[in-house]
Amino acid sequence: MNHKTLRNLFCSIVASATWAFAAPAHAIAYSVGFDPPGDLFTGVITIDVAPGCLVPFPGTNNCAFGVTNVSFTDGAGTQWFDPAVPETGIGQQITLDSLDNITAILVSIFSLQPVGADNPCEGTTLSFALDNTVTFSCGGNEDHNGVGDVTFITRAAVPEPATYALLGLGLLVLAASRRRRPR
Repeated sequence: MNHKTLRNLFCSIVASATWAFAAPAHAIAYSVGFDPPGDLFTGVITIDVAPGCLVPFPGTNNCAFGVTNVSFTDGAGTQWFDPAVPETGIGQQITLDSLDNITAILVSIFSLQPVGADNPCEGTTLSFALDNTVTFSCGGNEDHNGVGDVTFITRAAVPEPATYALLGLGLLVLAASRRRRPR
């Protein structure tokens, strides 16, 4: 490799590393499942929590977080979703354990719609409480109402910025090696 190629490769590596480690932190996606399989009232929501909300000590934090996906089945077997994606709701609090894992959330979601059917309810609400209780209220239609429990809160598999930096570095090395070959 000549001097110019080495300089360009070095600058590319520095730019990739700077982007990966100096970029502002993005929200971390979590999946929240509720009620065990087999029950009629079951589902999953996805939340995005800013890294600043995950302070390094156990307890409850007042911290706004986004709810980006809702999918569940109520007590009458009707499937529900939130058409207001990507921002379906705003959470108010999270609870962390001593390992900084989220153990509970506080959020209410209001703009729910049934999947492919007429809305059997007026004023639907899906609420998560800090005691891990999940409540679905279908207005005056009690056949659809349900109460359940959070069964898991797990971090979604999203690539870290360093992964993107390594991928970029690999592509740059591949491009540099292809340019080096004689024709």
